[in-house]
Amino acid sequence: MIARILKISSGQSILKRRRRMYKNVIDVRKDALQDILHALAEAADRAFDNRAGKIENTSDTPYRFIYIGGESLFCCLQLGMLALEKNTEFCLI
Repeated sequence: MIARILKISSGQSILKRRRRMYKNVIDVRKDALQDILHALAEAADRAFDNRAGKIENTSDTPYRFIYIGGESLFCCLQLGMLALEKNTEFCLI
């Protein structure tokens, strides 16, 4: 079941050179099938390309999606998470 393969942490605040940065991390279980993993990556990329801006996945591993933005992209991160909450493929915990 797709709903049991994700762990998402949202809105983590990090300081980088005295600028506040925000980060959303999506972890996918290692036993997820490749086609499901690909579908989840596409859905996440679509969610973080919204009317408030576009944020790219900065992760270097296929089972983790990391979206980072500064204060100007905070709304984009929030709208992305709202879109993922409505998506039936994602289960936010």
